[in-house]
Amino acid sequence: MVLHITWANDKNKWRARINIGDNNVLHLGYHENIDDAIIERLKAEKQYFGEFAPQQQHLYEQYGIV
Repeated sequence: MVLHITWANDKNKWRARINIGDNNVLHLGYHENIDDAIIERLKAEKQYFGEFAPQQQHLYEQYGIV
């Protein structure tokens, strides 16, 4: 599973994205801090995939996502 957090050289920021099916990639924004990008991605996983989200529960706990 690819986390889809990448460095955007043109923006000089971290980019967060999520695949929501059929090669449909949703852009979640640019962030100066990698942790903010990860949190945005994890929130989207929880929203779109619920209990079937691919991340393990410890990441939700680690980043304070309930």
